[in-house]
Amino acid sequence: MDRMLNSKTLHAGAASGFGNAALKTALERVREVLMPLVRPHLRFYLLGTGAMLLGRVASLVLPASTRFLIDTVVLKKQTHLIPAYVAVVMVASLCQGLFSWLSARIFVLRSSEILATLRCTIQEHIGDLSLAFHESTKVGMLSSRIINDLEGIRFLLSGGIVNIVSACLTSCLALCVLLSISPALTSLSLASLSIFAACYHRATKRSSCLARERATRMSELMGRLTESLMGIRTIKAYNVESAEAATFRNNLRRVVESNLEVFNVVSLIQSVSSLLNAFLLLGLNWLGAELIVGGKLSLGSLVTFTVFFGMLLAPVNQLMGAGPQIVEALAGLERATEILRIPTERDNPLRSLIVGRIGGRVQFEDVVFSYRKGQFVLRGISFVAEPGTITAIVGASGSGKSTVVSLLCAFYSASEGSIRIDGIDIERVVLGPYRSQIALVQQDTFLFDGTLRDNIRLARPQAREWEIISACKAANVDEFASRFERGYETVVGERGVRLSGGQRQRVSIARAILANPRILILDEATSNLDSRSDAAIRDALRVLMRGRTTFLCAHRLTTIQHADQILVLEDGLITERGTHEDLFASRGRYWTLFNSDERTELTGGAARTI
Repeated sequence: MDRMLNSKTLHAGAASGFGNAALKTALERVREVLMPLVRPHLRFYLLGTGAMLLGRVASLVLPASTRFLIDTVVLKKQTHLIPAYVAVVMVASLCQGLFSWLSARIFVLRSSEILATLRCTIQEHIGDLSLAFHESTKVGMLSSRIINDLEGIRFLLSGGIVNIVSACLTSCLALCVLLSISPALTSLSLASLSIFAACYHRATKRSSCLARERATRMSELMGRLTESLMGIRTIKAYNVESAEAATFRNNLRRVVESNLEVFNVVSLIQSVSSLLNAFLLLGLNWLGAELIVGGKLSLGSLVTFTVFFGMLLAPVNQLMGAGPQIVEALAGLERATEILRIPTERDNPLRSLIVGRIGGRVQFEDVVFSYRKGQFVLRGISFVAEPGTITAIVGASGSGKSTVVSLLCAFYSASEGSIRIDGIDIERVVLGPYRSQIALVQQDTFLFDGTLRDNIRLARPQAREWEIISACKAANVDEFASRFERGYETVVGERGVRLSGGQRQRVSIARAILANPRILILDEATSNLDSRSDAAIRDALRVLMRGRTTFLCAHRLTTIQHADQILVLEDGLITERGTHEDLFASRGRYWTLFNSDERTELTGGAARTI
């Protein structure tokens, strides 16, 4: 239920519009998430804001001196004042350029640091979320939220808001100048701007919803693309490249349609703005000409009014361009930080007990588990695995073997019953120290796109070189690593694609050896090994299992004859338990499975045991 709830909540948030309620939520995210990150950089933002304001003040010198240039220098022919005029304007222009560069540099550096911190915070939070969440959420969607959705916040952090506020202050000064020159022209200007503001307000509501929808569609596109690239082998094996390309085209078309819808709204705002500006300037020139002819306004005053009117329009034009950016940034922030509201494994208040070195006694007591309500995978499982013993879990596919392993690793919590380690309920333990004492070797080994050494060191990043080499020799990794030109520095490729299945599994076993766990889980650990590799690793696994509580999940029953106890699972129930000799003698389900498995083994070669 938690998995389904989290997934539904996430997708519902992604699909919702960006109305007043969503805007309020986004602003709350700014206060809760963004402001704590900005606060350590506040002094730099104040410095950048000060530099921006000084640059704005310096930018007023040139337009303010226009009336002086025309009415005094030109019309009155006082050309001796030109050098002083040029000097003042040049100094002001240099100051404007210097302060603009300084403020831009401060905002870019600070925004990059804050954005990097936020991305790291969200990535770390995602890493701490439950396995159930990750299994129900597309990888591409999560990547899109960390990278794409947060990119829009750069505008807010890099001085976008400060720049708009600064421009508004400049427009206030410009308005004062305009009123002092001609109240009549100023009234005409303000009346026209009020009409534009009403139109812009309505258009912004529509563009905000479209921006939210576009981000959702882009996230879905990223998710599907990531899936197809990860499953390229399957796609090629079934010759469905064309079908996958068609799916990508359809998803991409939806993104293009969203982009066009946003463009249509924004371009409409820009067109209306340009048309309004044209009519407004025409009206100002007509009225200004009438005032000049009537002797109520000088030519220099009209030119100065026109220049300052442009400065009055600057924040309107900036808001027109920045409005969609602000909305999209807030929407991206709200989408990305939705994940931060999902509780992580560390947030469980019951998990407060930090375990030390565990002995390895495992006890399942009437454990019931279901991934979905009413569909039980395990039904009243009970058994005890003593420290240093080997417990084999066998059964057909879907019988619940891997689920038992997942519960032991605390990837999921039991629906009913309890699982105890050394008498302690694992629902009470802090997961980090507990999982560090478990090593899981699975049939499908995941390797990162790094070197052989890096992938093996993953089990213990602080391990010394001789420990890594020793683990590699024990797992027979050195046998194939020595054949590579770069040895252990060989890059294995994404998901270990440059290694064979057997080589990947040997790397996984080397990880387990290096981890030196108290509980060892081998989930079909030797299924991909050829006979030569299997013979080489068999002795290493025996040494590795010695003194550790070991669980073997296997389809191939000839590999588990030496187990201290064998559990036979059928439909989530333990139907038989005992040693190989006891179960074989009883001629029950295990006997049937073993004989079937042995015939298969003998067909392909000699039967093998670990």
